[in-house]
Amino acid sequence: MRAILLHGTDGSNESNWIPWLKQQLVKRGFEVYAPSLPNAALPNGEEWSKYVVQNTPFEFDNNTIIIGHSAGAALIPMLLQKLPSGTRIKKAIFVSGFYTDLGWDKLKNLQNVEVDYDKVRQKCNEFIFLHSDDDPYVPMKEPQKLVAKLGGKLTIIKGQGHFNLGASPKYKEFPKLLSVILREDALQNLYLASSFRGVGVADLIMTDIEALLGKPATEIQLSYITTAGNLHPSDKKDWINEGRIILQKRGWQVFDYDIAGKTEAEVLEELNNRDVIFVQGGNNFYLLEQMHHCNFSKVARKILAKGVPYIGESAGAIVCAKDLHDQQYMSGDPNLAKNLTNFSGLGLVNFLVKPHWNRTGEKRQKFSRFLHETPDEFYSISQPIICLNDDQLIRVEGDSFQIW
Repeated sequence: MRAILLHGTDGSNESNWIPWLKQQLVKRGFEVYAPSLPNAALPNGEEWSKYVVQNTPFEFDNNTIIIGHSAGAALIPMLLQKLPSGTRIKKAIFVSGFYTDLGWDKLKNLQNVEVDYDKVRQKCNEFIFLHSDDDPYVPMKEPQKLVAKLGGKLTIIKGQGHFNLGASPKYKEFPKLLSVILREDALQNLYLASSFRGVGVADLIMTDIEALLGKPATEIQLSYITTAGNLHPSDKKDWINEGRIILQKRGWQVFDYDIAGKTEAEVLEELNNRDVIFVQGGNNFYLLEQMHHCNFSKVARKILAKGVPYIGESAGAIVCAKDLHDQQYMSGDPNLAKNLTNFSGLGLVNFLVKPHWNRTGEKRQKFSRFLHETPDEFYSISQPIICLNDDQLIRVEGDSFQIW
């Protein structure tokens, strides 16, 4: 992997977090180019973009990431536009980026290159924008304009000024930016539900995924992983059958798949061919055991990094946590997974999911029994717990989430 780090006005390759970020990326095997751009006090877009193209010591390709801060971010569209026809980089990250000259005399030559944004979009797979809600120099309308022109995701981080040493001495480092660069699940899209059949839940999920994929319902192919229900009698799998019917009525193409007994290569081949992964409910510990056998965590991360959405219902949502040891005090019976010794989950979220929170009857009695029999263990759980009703879901995008 390769990275280009572009500083801002009056800066250099020693400014703010640039040296730290370069060091962190090199440690991780990146080839990094962090130039001190010429005449940084009076940035010139034509001069800067030509300088970077001519002096970058490696090829611009799908393994290249460009990160720009402030004026360095404003340079990115001009730089991409200069790349040869057919060249496409992996991602461009704009930190405190802007679209105009902000009314500053020293920036009047920064935007001296006419930009064809249609052409720029063709030169990059992903555009990411980081901005603070209290940036003293760059108002919010500036990155919003860039997003309107280029697409991509704008992440607002509160109270961080211009992400520079003028805002805080902590900006000798920038861990959040590093995580955005490194995160292979940057495109991670998860839909974690208590019940897919809950009021309004399926419609919320399917409508959002259709918009996300940009495909009509009839073209969407889904791997329907039924493994968690294997221990249930064949006539008591209503949630699996009814969920499948909902998807098929929408027009989605549903392909049942059981990961039990499968190899990593077999699972990867199956999931590689689908637009969506749906992991059904049942016994979460048995499901986890089967996931370990086929290295499902590794496979899922590869698939999710491509932007494939993941739907998890009940057990399928539970296994997304980093560690499931504490789930035995809330749901599921680990004794049914006789060979399970490792409680590591998929590690896609940093919380536990307690589904069916609003259910009475057997579900409520079972949870009450857990509380009665193991109160000390339950109240010693240190991981955050999200309790979901059957008409709710957790929508995870990248490293943030909402409850719908």
